[in-house]
Amino acid sequence: MTDTTKTELTKAGRPDITYLLEPGEQMIWQGQSEPTTGSSGTGLYGWKFITLGAVIAAIAILYAYINQSPSALFVLVIAPIPVAVGITMLQIQRSITSRTSEYCLTNCHAIIIKKPVISTDYTTTIIDMAATDTVKMIEQGDGSGTLVFGRNANEEDYSFSDIPNVTEVYHMVQELQASARQK
Repeated sequence: MTDTTKTELTKAGRPDITYLLEPGEQMIWQGQSEPTTGSSGTGLYGWKFITLGAVIAAIAILYAYINQSPSALFVLVIAPIPVAVGITMLQIQRSITSRTSEYCLTNCHAIIIKKPVISTDYTTTIIDMAATDTVKMIEQGDGSGTLVFGRNANEEDYSFSDIPNVTEVYHMVQELQASARQK
């Protein structure tokens, strides 16, 4: 695995992966992280706050209905607070993680380019497909997911995280591993 800290950008501001390719190496697939609302991290807590606000509102309405007391509806003033916090957390999660990672599969390598949230430098990781022992797939209910490379891989550093159609990409990786080992 090779790490570099400088990656050139295309005119669109996205990392230019083509200069990383060796002579004769062909790009098979290219994608980027696309975190979903079900992703781990701040998004999960955002949904919990939204749910809490909805429960508070439902309890206030039910209490007011049962007791025939319109004064109990004042609790509805409180209900939007956790909902607003939850929505804000979801937006923060999307802005921090959305499209900060670019991924590429070639006939020889898996390439991971990550841009830290604060820094303007990209970190590039190149994984030799023939030398990678295992690839673990973690699939979400919507078909997206994460591929973790290597037996002792650190999920954060050596993975294709939050990619759509993870099963399709996983099968590509398996085929590329098999053909790389035959060479």
